[in-house]
Amino acid sequence: MPAITIKNVPNELYDDIKKSASKNLRSINNEIIFRLKKTLSHRKTNPNHLIAKIDKINSIISLPNLNDDFISNAKNEGRE
Repeated sequence: MPAITIKNVPNELYDDIKKSASKNLRSINNEIIFRLKKTLSHRKTNPNHLIAKIDKINSIISLPNLNDDFISNAKNEGRE
């Protein structure tokens, strides 16, 4: 496997990675690999899959349509 060396890591960042690794029961190296995979995988999101997830959430929760009438009524509520 290829190896990567990261230089000049700020102390605060290193401490944060070390704490996160400990919390997640991972080595620092595995924590960095996990975080890199997680970050880079977000770029590969399928738009149709994302829309399907949003539609599923919308079917579970019931939110009003935020049209002009709804917003005007919300602004004016209690101003009488």
